[in-house]
Amino acid sequence: MDIIYYLLQLIQYLYQQNCWLINFICRYIPLTVIQTALTASTVPSALGRLL
Repeated sequence: MDIIYYLLQLIQYLYQQNCWLINFICRYIPLTVIQTALTASTVPSALGRLL
């Protein structure tokens, strides 16, 4: 029974960490930077805009 309780606590902790990370990204990294990086990774001509 202790292992189940431990795993539930671990899942809860990891969920909180994921929520913190998503909030940090949404708050401090503009969406345009993310979109440009994704475009550059799929379209080689967009790479020049990053450099």
